Amino acid sequence: MVKTEEWETLTNKPTLAQIQNFYGKAKTELGQKQEQFEKLKASLAETEEAIAQLKSDQASISQDLKAKEGEQQALQAVIDAKNLDQLSRKIAQTKDERNNRERDFEAAQKDRKNEEKRLLAYTEDARKEKNALVILEGRLATTKIELAKYQVQADFEEKYPDAKGLLKKQKLLLEKLDKLAKQNQELATELGIVNKAINAFDETVYTDNIASALAELDQETSVWLKKREISFDQVVEFDLDVYEDRRHLLENARGQYQEAIAETKNDIRLEKTQLKQLNSDLEKLQEQPKPETTAVFKDGKQLFELVDFKEGVPSNLQLQLESDLKYSNLLYALFDGQEIKTGVEADGFTANVNNASTKDLPTLADYLVSQDDRVNAFLQAIAVKDGHISYASVNVHSEKGTAVTHIGESNRQKERERQIALLTEEINQVKQHLADLADKLASYQELFKQADPATFPKSDKVTEAQIAYNNALAEQDKRLKKQEKLQVQLADFHRQKEQFTSELCPDLPAESKEFADYRLAWDKYQDKQVQRIMQENDLLKQKDRLASAESRIKQARAELSEKTKQVQDKQDRLTEIKAQIATLEKQLEEIRNDPETKKQLARKEELDQLLKELEKQLNEIEFKLERENNHLTAYQERLPEKQAAYEDLDHEYAAVSDLLEKLNLTEKVKDASPNDWNSEQVKASNQSKANLAMSAVNSINDKTDYRVDNSKRLEFEDIELSDYLLVQVQNLLLKLPTYKSGLVP
Repeated sequence: MVKTEEWETLTNKPTLAQIQNFYGKAKTELGQKQEQFEKLKASLAETEEAIAQLKSDQASISQDLKAKEGEQQALQAVIDAKNLDQLSRKIAQTKDERNNRERDFEAAQKDRKNEEKRLLAYTEDARKEKNALVILEGRLATTKIELAKYQVQADFEEKYPDAKGLLKKQKLLLEKLDKLAKQNQELATELGIVNKAINAFDETVYTDNIASALAELDQETSVWLKKREISFDQVVEFDLDVYEDRRHLLENARGQYQEAIAETKNDIRLEKTQLKQLNSDLEKLQEQPKPETTAVFKDGKQLFELVDFKEGVPSNLQLQLESDLKYSNLLYALFDGQEIKTGVEADGFTANVNNASTKDLPTLADYLVSQDDRVNAFLQAIAVKDGHISYASVNVHSEKGTAVTHIGESNRQKERERQIALLTEEINQVKQHLADLADKLASYQELFKQADPATFPKSDKVTEAQIAYNNALAEQDKRLKKQEKLQVQLADFHRQKEQFTSELCPDLPAESKEFADYRLAWDKYQDKQVQRIMQENDLLKQKDRLASAESRIKQARAELSEKTKQVQDKQDRLTEIKAQIATLEKQLEEIRNDPETKKQLARKEELDQLLKELEKQLNEIEFKLERENNHLTAYQERLPEKQAAYEDLDHEYAAVSDLLEKLNLTEKVKDASPNDWNSEQVKASNQSKANLAMSAVNSINDKTDYRVDNSKRLEFEDIELSDYLLVQVQNLLLKLPTYKSGLVP
């Protein structure tokens, strides 16, 4: 048993070491939270105490301030009675005026110096302007000497007032003459080329090509139309109009084919519709057990189903009687289990055998027979007069039919077979007609296909030959017109040349090269003239600038004299103000030297300083009071949170401590070493010791299998732990086996 406990202790050491580690951290954190809570309570108390002290100081200083203000007001009334303040203000105002006058005096001195500098600058500018005037006079003299070299141009300008216009006109005329000469040469060359092309034109080449193309097109269209059996007229002279007529024949034939195709398709559609209806009628007739009647009844049978002709009744009478019965609708009278009904078209007639009048007349019972007594009685009620039936005062006369179709089963069967045979024959005829129409449609479609306009011979060769001929004629016409135009232009150029030559100035060169040299010299002469004029203008301007500079010097000297006078006036006024200040200060000094006045002034100055100090202290107290109130609000908001955190952790820590105490783990946790948890080597050693202890137990018990009963685990109360470290302690406790376990064989 002892060895088992040792084995458990060795095995649990790493877990106990971890419990000790987390438990210790939880204790440390608990202390920290307690310290934070206590510190916050202390800060809150200190802040409340500070606020109370500040409010007390504020009240004391406010009371002292009011007392000092009252004393200051009383003392100020005494001082005001001696006019000290008024005299002080007068001295201050005069000193302010003195300061302003000193600044004005300094500014006036500065303005005078600036004016002296400006006078010097104006004097220097006048010297420079005189030098520039001398330079301009020299340049003008040089230009006049150079102008003497262009005497020819000067004479021309003197002779012709509009010399520049003449030069411009001469230049323009010479340019036109040069241009005319060049154009005349180009036109002569172009006229030679045009004449050569006109002479080379041969019209027969183009007309022969057209005739050959028309003959070929005539042959091709004739063969094409004959092959498709389209008739046309032969002509002696074939042209494009004839070609268009033949092409219209093709279009007409195609239109006829299209109409025939559409008509045939419509006939086929109608025949197919008729065939469908005939097949439907045939199918219906083959399935129909009896002839069609005027109505459909669910129960009972109609008269024609219940009767038959007696033997020996003539066929003509049979036909007449059945026709009358049909006409009167009595043939379709219904016989059901209750009564006899004549049908929807019998005008409400109901057979009444007892009332029927057939006196001295044969009845239908003499010609028809039935197995039904009611039918026989009904037949006896209908008389037969002159081969026609008569009932209810009505004589029936109808057109006799061609065959008996209703009365008698054999007659009905014959009629059905006859109608089936007729329908079958009609169907065969329609089918044959459809086959004929299909062949006809295929024939029309083939003819329409063969008459495709795309295969009709084209007139492109004729058109191209005609276009070529027309183009050649147009080109020849253009050449002729161009020839005429060029000849007119050459004549016009010659006339213009004579006119331009007559307009040339005789005193100017008549050749372009010589005129260009003359014009170059003229331009140089004009440049010199312009230069002379500009220099003369510059000289006049320079003289004006020199006069302006001398005027500015004169004005500057006058302004300097004015500035000097202003400086002297300001200096005199400043001396006067300084003397006035000295007089006022002397008067003030005499009043202040009075002992009582000195004492009052000293106390007033002391009170002014004290009031400033007290106001400063009040402002500081208000600032501190606002700051401490802010701190107080913040502490009051944080205190519940810190208190709750500390109390929650303290409760959890006490719960875990109590749990460890109940499990007798308090001392073992305290004795556990961090090395038992942190060192892998120690873990391995502890595990080895535990294994050895277990082996020893097994050996002592004669190798009997023993095991530690770990089925019972520690049971804990439900403790809700919010702190992470204490949760870790609880989780580690769950890993430990119970210390009350024994060995079980």
